[in-house]
Amino acid sequence: VVYGRAQISAYGIVNITYIDLSGERPDYYVYIPTRGVRVEGVKTWNPDFHLMFAPNQTEVVGRPRVVVEQISVPVVGECAGSATVVNPLERPLRVYVKLETGEEYALSFYYLPDNITTWRLRGATAKTADGQNLPVYAVSTDDGSQVGMCVVEGATYYIYVKTSEMYKYPAQVAGGVVEAYTDLVKPRVVAGPEFTAAVEPEVAKIGSNVTVRIYYNGTLVAEFRKKASPVLQINTTSFFREVRVVDALGTPLPDFAIYVGGLKFRGAGGVARIIPIDDKAAVEINGVRYLVQLQPEVKIPTLTKESFLKIAAAAATVGVAVAFGLKRREKPKGEKDEKDLVEV
Repeated sequence: VVYGRAQISAYGIVNITYIDLSGERPDYYVYIPTRGVRVEGVKTWNPDFHLMFAPNQTEVVGRPRVVVEQISVPVVGECAGSATVVNPLERPLRVYVKLETGEEYALSFYYLPDNITTWRLRGATAKTADGQNLPVYAVSTDDGSQVGMCVVEGATYYIYVKTSEMYKYPAQVAGGVVEAYTDLVKPRVVAGPEFTAAVEPEVAKIGSNVTVRIYYNGTLVAEFRKKASPVLQINTTSFFREVRVVDALGTPLPDFAIYVGGLKFRGAGGVARIIPIDDKAAVEINGVRYLVQLQPEVKIPTLTKESFLKIAAAAATVGVAVAFGLKRREKPKGEKDEKDLVEV
């Protein structure tokens, strides 16, 4: 529009906007047809200059008066009923739905829906953050009422999940099933072979504190406080300590077992990898157990075959008397026994 330096301003009156060219009064209005709203007191105006508006808009003049009417919205799907928009000018729009089952809903839309879709209630599901199923305790509507036979798309529902605590989550309808996606997880512990784990609580919010207990062959060996997440990685190799086991001469035991707090560990070549859940242990060799204090090197009061061979080699080199520290014991007077006694 060319009017020299004239200022053009627009004002909204419901679905009517008037354009002010003179600054004194509205020159004409732009009329936008809307369901549920009639405009009276205006007529179409065709100016001698061309104005560009959206295809469904027309220019009118007069004194507009807005008449608001209720709008009926079709109810489709598996449950019959009626739906009404009482005030089409309200934003968001409030659609009141009443089903033949007696259930009533008030839905909110920012646009006028073509229809309201209903379903027979087929169930309810709640999922963890990584998609696992959770136990559903109850389903309610926005006002806290229990859900009946039918559900409506677009309505607000809530699902209650009961584990060690009760949780409430908003839900939506999909094909007759009320679905909720939560920030809960069932932490799964990844540990080494022969290790098992237990998490308490079994279901928790992401990032909350959980207790993780690690078991080795059924025996508790560690306890941690972790932040809840779908997967908890535990480095079980850090639980083990290496112990060297030797005989009285310092020779490594070739094959043995160590018992620590009810756990059994095998050792070979003088070395065993154990989980030190106690400061005492029992070393078993050739069916005999020796109680020891755990330390980096444990000496057992026994001799291995290798140690005996060392002694035999020493005897062959320097003589039996030196190797074994032999001496002849003098017989007491009056003793008639002809045998020699040797002390080792």
